[in-house]
Amino acid sequence: AVAWTDRYPGLAESWMYLRGESRPGQTIAVAGTYLTYPLFGRQLDRRVVHVPVARGVEFLHQIPRISVRLSEANLLSEVVAAGQRNADRTVWLQRLQTAGVGYVLIQYQPDGTLPRLVEWGWLEDESRFREVFRTERSAVFAVLSTE
Repeated sequence: AVAWTDRYPGLAESWMYLRGESRPGQTIAVAGTYLTYPLFGRQLDRRVVHVPVARGVEFLHQIPRISVRLSEANLLSEVVAAGQRNADRTVWLQRLQTAGVGYVLIQYQPDGTLPRLVEWGWLEDESRFREVFRTERSAVFAVLSTE
């Protein structure tokens, strides 16, 4: 067993799936999580990226200002919500294509502590994405086409 399987239930299984199914050099996009290290693979030969959904936001420091005081309890939910403002499906698809993304890993919290990510609706487009793995906290989609 890998050390992090017990620490991150529902997410670790998706990491293991992608470590087994993705190829060296392949790009994996993540949404709703900042926990990415296991996705790089045993030889650190995968590329892991966050693909922003908002127009005008290419890097984390460009998300809109967060007006509430941040703490450990609300940090992830507030940053995720800010990054979802001005979401644009076309921009996101172009960024996926530019990055050469082969898989998208998306995390969610069944208890509602994270807002529903707009990517969920976009990933339901079966002409572009195929769900290949799911747990109670995450799902993995293969990218079929971004054009």
